[in-house]
Order: sequence, then structure tokens, then C-alpha cells
Amino acid sequence: MSSKYERRDVPQGQEGEYLALAPGNPDQLALAIYLFGAIGIGIKFPNTAMDQFNAGKPWDVANNAKIEGGHYILGVGRDAKGNFVVVTWGKIQLMTPRFYKKYCDEVVAYVSDEAMLAGGKTLDGFKIAEL
Repeated sequence: MSSKYERRDVPQGQEGEYLALAPGNPDQLALAIYLFGAIGIGIKFPNTAMDQFNAGKPWDVANNAKIEGGHYILGVGRDAKGNFVVVTWGKIQLMTPRFYKKYCDEVVAYVSDEAMLAGGKTLDGFKIAEL
């Protein structure tokens, strides 16, 4: 897994590690959500996504979409259909893997010191240095 992740420095005053994942890789995102619980995702936000959000529909790739800016969301799970479950604007939103592949431009996992066991391992037994 080490070739898929990049370590990042934690902002001053915080304890833990940031791991940068490969943007737009749905399999890697699913594994990271399983291992770390919640993942920060940066997306290029298309105008069609706001309409889908307001209609209660999953974010999906749509024709003639135009990027309106960037948006940060929190990935927390997957539904039975394989859509990612994210949190945005205080609500749960579904996002298709296709949308994630097309619009994700940054994705990070944060591992706090509180989530680490003795010896620098995660609760699942991974050493941070090996990720």
C-alpha cells in the first residue's frame, strides 16, 4: 500500500498523521473509509451536483456539467448499491463511484494519536510508516 499513500505533515498543535490517497480511485477510497472511518475529499463541484443534491438524488456524472468551484466533503461509508456516503452541508449525500472518479481532486485520511496503539500501529494492526 505504500505506493498509494503519501504522508503529510500535521498542522502545528495537532497530533497524528495525514495520509494523501490517489484522487479518483474508488477502491482505495472504500478501503480507506473502512480502515480510518472518515476521509476528507476535495472535489471540483459541477453545477449539476447542486440540482441533484436539492432533489435528494445521488451525485452522478451528467452531460453538459460546468465546474462552479471546489467543495470539501467527508466520506463515511458505502450503501448497498456501491455509492459512497458523504456528509455535506449538514446532510447525508450519496455519490456514485463514477462521480468520484471524475471530480475528485484531493483526498486525505487523518489518523490521530488517540487511534494508535503502542508500537505505532493502527487499531487494525497497520504501522503508519508502512502505509
